[in-house]
Amino acid sequence: MHLSLFHKTIENYITFNNFSAPASGFFSEEDYPQSALVSSDESVFLDGPVSSRTNFNADEDTKIAGFELGGRTYFDNLPGWLSGFGVDSNVTFIDNDAPNAFALDINGDSLNVPVIGLSEWSYSATLLYDKDNISARLAYNWRDRYLTTTNDSGTTRVYTDPTSGEDIQIGLPVYASAIGRFDASISYRFSDTFNVKLNVQNLTDEEQRTEMEILDGVFVDRAVFIADRRISLHVGFDF
Repeated sequence: MHLSLFHKTIENYITFNNFSAPASGFFSEEDYPQSALVSSDESVFLDGPVSSRTNFNADEDTKIAGFELGGRTYFDNLPGWLSGFGVDSNVTFIDNDAPNAFALDINGDSLNVPVIGLSEWSYSATLLYDKDNISARLAYNWRDRYLTTTNDSGTTRVYTDPTSGEDIQIGLPVYASAIGRFDASISYRFSDTFNVKLNVQNLTDEEQRTEMEILDGVFVDRAVFIADRRISLHVGFDF
């Protein structure tokens, strides 16, 4: 059995958010673009803001902390062919927060989002079998929802509130929903130089769904991706 604790601080984490800076910051003074005034023949430089949304380095540090607990054992005390069975399992918890991220719910209120690609909880359990020339695995892997993007197509826009008449900016974060899947493999070594292995991925043909967070802690379905069941046969030779 093993227990691992981790804590990491990331400086200058690259995040996506609104960006605004004076136009004078993008040009040298002799290259200022000029605008002609309506009431005059003169032209002047208008030092207005240049606004956009882009990737930039976050002002605050990003902190990632958590633990992993796991272990592996074989049931060697069982009689005969049963002694080849064993189990391997682990569970991981990750606490993190992505500062300065562009994430606004349908009311325009800020949302706290995690670092892209990190699930809060994940675990796996594998049934093992290793005896003589046979080796087999049946594994179940599960992970919690995790952030995929804060800038997906159609999730960032401005609409006018029909009641107040105010313009509301939204930026709905998109997550991959929690998913669990089975994978299996079995191999046989015919000799020291020749072996055959059969792999089956996604045994139960699970689908990957994505979700949008429309309010704090409230998620709705966005898309479904068909992963399919995948079967492969490997033939190995050692020279």
